[in-house]
Amino acid sequence: MLLHQDKKQVHLQEEIKFLESYLFLLKIRFEEAIFTSIEIPEGAYNALMPPNTLQLLIENAVKHNAVSSKKPLFISIFISEEWLVVENNLHPVKASGASSNVGLKNISSRYRLLKSQDIVIRKNEQCFQVFLPLV
Repeated sequence: MLLHQDKKQVHLQEEIKFLESYLFLLKIRFEEAIFTSIEIPEGAYNALMPPNTLQLLIENAVKHNAVSSKKPLFISIFISEEWLVVENNLHPVKASGASSNVGLKNISSRYRLLKSQDIVIRKNEQCFQVFLPLV
């Protein structure tokens, strides 16, 4: 994180490397209650994105879902057309109040500044998806 604190954008390849370290820690914490899949073609590795975006999205998935061996969290990261998609299944935690969406608003603002394009958020009963424009 400290290496990227002054950068406005990083290559997707760097972001994935950083994310893999974070996912390793989550796997230690949650063991068989969390599963991840990252399927990115090499040709997309030079795409640019705001730093720490993927970690924030994964943190949100863990924060807003019950994660247990009975209700495992499945997270997928893949390319769909001109978008990087981060998707997770839903097992919402019983929260006392509604989410402020600060993390998503922050990511959205950074994408508008970087590419003049917004992220797309889709949610249904089974899954939550965030589409990030490839820059």
